[in-house]
Amino acid sequence: MSKLKDRTFSTRLRALYDAAPYDRKDLARKMGVSISTLVRWEDGDAVPDVIRLKKMAVYFGLPYEFFLECPSPAPKEDPMKNWEIADRLGLSESTVERLMELAETAPGEALDHLDDAVFSLTETALASRGDWNAD
Repeated sequence: MSKLKDRTFSTRLRALYDAAPYDRKDLARKMGVSISTLVRWEDGDAVPDVIRLKKMAVYFGLPYEFFLECPSPAPKEDPMKNWEIADRLGLSESTVERLMELAETAPGEALDHLDDAVFSLTETALASRGDWNAD
């Protein structure tokens, strides 16, 4: 009988590799493990101990819980369509489509900058709308 593996850690680790280039040798050195151990983590055959898990979180700039949390269950309702999101936000549908593409492929740091920019634009638009209503 084969053991069932919890692939949460290895899936999250491989997703980080896909999002940004990494140096396997550098990561293994910083974790204090051999490359073969790192490969076992990537394949889901093993997981790091808590101390190495925290070091890895620092290496990638993420909270260590990122590697532990199981993905949330799929929503029961249909997700909003791009045109619905565009309509609610006052954006073009093509802009929403591009943002959705970026959300799937861009590294986390780039998404953080994008989030800050969108927030600033939203605040400016709301402030302007307040000025328009005052007239």
